[in-house]
Formats: sequence, C-alpha cells, structure tokens
Amino acid sequence: MKIPELKVVNTYACDAVNQLATVNSDLYVGFNHSKNTLELLVLTKNKCYTVNSEDNDQPICDITVTADESILFTENGKSSIVYQYKVNAEITEFLDISPMRVRAIHANTNGEKYFVGFMDSIGPFLPPSVKSHRGVKILNATGNIIQTIELENDKFSLPNVITTNINGDICVIDSWQQTGMEELLFLNIRASSNGYIKAKVDIKSRNTKLRDGKFENNLRILHCNNKLHTTTPALFEHNVKEIKDIRNKEGENTKTFDLKLVQCLHHIEKSCFAYCKNCNTSLCTDCLVKPNQYDKLSEIVSERMEQLKKVKDKIEEDLLFFIDNMLKLETLKAESQEKYDKIKRQVLIREEEMKDTIANKAVALIKDLDDWWIPQSDQISKMEETLKNAEEDLMHRKAIIEEVFTSEDTTSIFSAVDQVVKDLPIKTVPEIKKPESLRFSTEHSTMNLQVGSLMKIPELRVVDTYKYDATNKLAIVNADLHVGFDESQQTLNLFVFTKTKCYTVKSASIRNKINDITVTPKKSILFTEIGTSSIIYKHEENSGKATFIDIHPKHA
Repeated sequence: MKIPELKVVNTYACDAVNQLATVNSDLYVGFNHSKNTLELLVLTKNKCYTVNSEDNDQPICDITVTADESILFTENGKSSIVYQYKVNAEITEFLDISPMRVRAIHANTNGEKYFVGFMDSIGPFLPPSVKSHRGVKILNATGNIIQTIELENDKFSLPNVITTNINGDICVIDSWQQTGMEELLFLNIRASSNGYIKAKVDIKSRNTKLRDGKFENNLRILHCNNKLHTTTPALFEHNVKEIKDIRNKEGENTKTFDLKLVQCLHHIEKSCFAYCKNCNTSLCTDCLVKPNQYDKLSEIVSERMEQLKKVKDKIEEDLLFFIDNMLKLETLKAESQEKYDKIKRQVLIREEEMKDTIANKAVALIKDLDDWWIPQSDQISKMEETLKNAEEDLMHRKAIIEEVFTSEDTTSIFSAVDQVVKDLPIKTVPEIKKPESLRFSTEHSTMNLQVGSLMKIPELRVVDTYKYDATNKLAIVNADLHVGFDESQQTLNLFVFTKTKCYTVKSASIRNKINDITVTPKKSILFTEIGTSSIIYKHEENSGKATFIDIHPKHA
C-alpha cells in the first residue's frame, strides 16, 4: 500500500483555526474562539471567506461532520450533550450521555457509526484515579449507544480527539496528564476476548508499546495474505508474516503450489486436475465434454449461437455510432473546406489586384492559412480512417455471423466464434472541436498595399452555471469575489463561486433598487439607483454606502 505524501499546497489567514472539519468539497466548519462562533468557510484560490456564523455560548471541544453534512460538536466544561447543527437551521441536542461528560466526537465517513469520548462529570478532573471513568461510546446511525469501551482509567487522561483508520481501529488522542504531552491509543474491538487491544504511541518519540507489556517495538511493515499493513502484529485476527521471513537467500519470494488443492472456478465442489494456459483457467473433470456427450455438445452449440446473436446485435448498435460520427466529420470537413476555399479565392483575387508589389505578402497569408487548415484536415482524415477501419471490421464480423446463420455446417460456428468473439472497436472518437473561425479582412492596410490579414475569432462558451438570487447587476471584484444586487431583499451581496455552488460572504442593505454596478481598480463598488437620483454611490467593506459624485441636474 502506497502511503500518500502530505504537503502544504496553500496557506490561508482565518480566525476559525480550531476544530476544523470538512463539510463537503466546498464547505468547511471551524470554531472562532475569540467570538465564540461556529463558522462555515469556503476556501478560494487566494482567500478564506466566512459564509455563515452561528453564536455558541461555550467554547467548543471537538467537531465532526456526518455523512448527510450535519455538524456535531461537543463543548468544554461539564456538558454531557452532543449538539447538532445544520446549515440554515438552529443548533439542537443530538445526544445526552449523562452522567458522563463528553469530550471527543467522530462520525465515520459512511455514516454507520459515531464515536464519543467521555469522562467523569463529577469528582477530580485530573489526575485520574482507579475510580475514574474514561472511555469511548460507539453509537449506531440512529444515535443509540451500541458499545461502551472503558479504558485503563488511572493511566488515561482526556479522550480529546477520536478517529478511525482503514483497518477498523479506533484511534484516540490522549492529552497526557501533567506533562502536557499527547499520546495515541489504538483500540481494535475485533481482536481480543475482552473487546479491545490497546497500543500506546508517544507522538513525539514515535515509540510504540502495547499496554500489556508483551510487545515493545517501532511501527513495522507487515505482509499477510490479504494486504500490506503498517501497524503492530497484535492488532489483527489473521496470521501475518514479516516480509523478511518469506524471502529466500536471493531476496525473492518462494512459493509452493499443489494444483489438487485449487478449487475449480466453475464447480466449487470440485478440485482441479489441469490448468489451461491459453484460457488462464483451472479445470476439473466437469469442465470437459467428450465426443459422445451429444446433449452437452448441443447445449454448447446453442450457447455459442446465442453468444453470436448478442454480438451481432451489439455490432448493429455500434455501427450506428460510427456511421453517425463519420457523417458529422464529413459535414465538418465540407464546411471547413468551403471556408478555406472561399478565403483562398479572396486572397488570390486581392493578390491579382495588387500585382507583383504585394505578391510576397500573399504567399505569407496562404502559408498562414495552410498552417491553420492542414493540421486540422490531417487530424480529421486520421479520425475518418479510424472510424472507417472500425466500420469495416464490424461489417466483416457481421458478414461472418450471417454466413454461419445461413450455413448448415455447425462446425463453422467454432471458427466463427474465434474470429468474431473478441473485443469490438472502442466506441470513442476524439472530441470533434470546430476549428477556430476565420475571416478575410483588408482593413487597416497601409496605402492599400497589403493583401489583408487573418484574424482568429475567439469562441465564447458556457463553462459553469450557478443558481443565485443576486442575478442582477453582476460585477467582478477580484479573482474570487463578485458583487450583485438581490432585488427581493434590496441588498448588495458579495459572493464567491466554488466548484459546485455560490456562497454569500457579506450583505449590505441598500433600501433602493440599483440601476447599475461597476468596480474600480481599487476594488471600490460604484452603483446608481433607479429613480431621479443624480448621485453615484460608493460602497466599501469598512465604510458602507457613501456619495461618490453628484452630477446634478443630470440623472445618474
């Protein structure tokens, strides 16, 4: 298993730096300690924007996000409640684990389980004693507790962070008492009779020790018959062997193999006696058909005929695809060729008009035109050839199948299968992109001594569509930020576009309908109002609405 490399790809300045969690591909949630607010954030290429903020009386201990994008969080202090928050909804109680107090909270990605770290709600907070309660509660998707794991309470301090790894282990970060260190605890609830096995990792020294004292080693890479593991050997049910133990002196893997021990792929109750190298298939006695087994042979013939029929139907379906794309290419080629011929005639006529004085210019223009068209023509021709070859291949196979259907000789079926039952041509062609549009122009010719020039006309196309209320008077503030007017609320809205959605990051009440909006190079927003106003207004983030200029007696 390749371990992905983690690297910093961007850095953002943001107040809500604690308890950060991902809501979806666009949205994040974090806690702003200075304001005691739960904040929803979007990250653009250049900046972090807060799109929603919800007040919370107490500092937040931990945050997680469920599969349906609900936000669960716990509070510092003696609270026993796990709270739930959804976008555009109020904060509600999700779970109460009284008489314990909650610490860490984690929801796994598939939404099947929740994990809550807990501790005593009364008694001395730290240091813990043998009478202390520390542990993890596991909940199902409906929020019901299905298992409680009690930890070694006199040795465990605060379950402040919980997560799960790909091996099914519960990983708990313990804020280590008195020293201020943090340690990592693995809980594998599958591996022992008492419900879990504990391994402790000192994050600073990277040393790993099992709590029972049986193992004392660093993390090792282990190999078993299922997958490659990066963990300690005691954390798994199945037997594992270290890679170094299954290599010979030359460093190569050594294997023994008995075909009789292999199960037949098609008849699971049978053992294999042979292996076909051509088919890459293990065979048992039931896999073979003898010449005198007429019923089985007849059944095989019927199956092959049905197989040929399905291939024929698929060929006829695929032929339409290739024929349709060939027609599109022929049309595209004809239109482009017509454009090419027309412009070329215009160039040649102009060349004749200007005589020899501009013959060299005409040659250069023809070369530019050839450079524009010939590569495209060659590409289209190659695409035509590919489609034609596919069409001929399919037609050939179809003819073979139809000949089998009309022939009384059943032996031809087998040869037909060998010729026909193989991968069909892939139904794909490169994107048919319309060539850049050109036109011939003689404008701006110096003293009419130029033949003309070729100008590429840029293509405009829609790249994304977003649904948003502020669709009127749209303007760009910077690479991330846009401004628009919401007529229903009469507000000037600043918003950002993510990959999938549009988020409002700030709104300002205007009270009147806006006629037009623009943005200055210094990012000030200028706008005019509908009516008889002669004022052009300016809006800046820190100063609000102000008069920019009054053009009285004219109307702005």
